[in-house]
Amino acid sequence: MSDEQKKYDRLTHDHEGTPRVFDKEIKEFNREKFGEDIQKILDLFQFEGETRRQIFSLLMEDAEKQQATEKAILNDNTSELTETSE
Repeated sequence: MSDEQKKYDRLTHDHEGTPRVFDKEIKEFNREKFGEDIQKILDLFQFEGETRRQIFSLLMEDAEKQQATEKAILNDNTSELTETSE
């Protein structure tokens, strides 16, 4: 396997061999829809009051961080692939 192929494989798979998601496959994070879905789940488990607010806030914060991380990784991989092809 060539060095270029090894680099491509490294960029397109995570550390466990799972294929990474490319730009065309990433769906824009819909904060409002995600929040509604979390509210429905919290209703099912009958969380109320401060506990419910804390869980909701933590989940929303984590989801936004994950989305930002995925975009950063995608941007890094895209720039590395572009550099490789030049």
